[in-house]
Amino acid sequence: MQPALRYHRAGRRPPLRILVVTARPPWPPRRGDQARAAGLIETLVGRHRIRVLALRPPGFACAPAPPAVGVDTISTGWGAHLGALAMHPRIPIQVAMHRVARLEREARRAVEDFAPEVVLVVLSRLGGLIDRLDGVPVVLDLVDSLALNLENRARRQPL
Repeated sequence: MQPALRYHRAGRRPPLRILVVTARPPWPPRRGDQARAAGLIETLVGRHRIRVLALRPPGFACAPAPPAVGVDTISTGWGAHLGALAMHPRIPIQVAMHRVARLEREARRAVEDFAPEVVLVVLSRLGGLIDRLDGVPVVLDLVDSLALNLENRARRQPL
């Protein structure tokens, strides 16, 4: 019996291969985007195959991922960020800082090697990857509205 048919008859769906791309490793979850990504991954890992691709900022100490989650981190020095800013002067700094050529190469390699059925991209600043993922369906998790966040901060802290 074909695997998909076996899962269908049992009332379950076959596990998906999900590639998660984040601006920083989810573990330890120090910030909201990390906590959200970690929670999503920990919820999905029992039913699906998960691979995480994350930028690792300078000085960031990673904590271990849950068992059965493959994690690849791309170490980025400040030079990579400054180079990206220089190459993309007309886009927001948060987006330009995350346009790292090595991340794009590794994301394409992960698509080829892991063959995900869906890619979860966490944060709008990584949205530039969507066009480079060879047509794989993408879920872009914006996490929260940066505009609302900044508006609320401006009310509390005018400077």
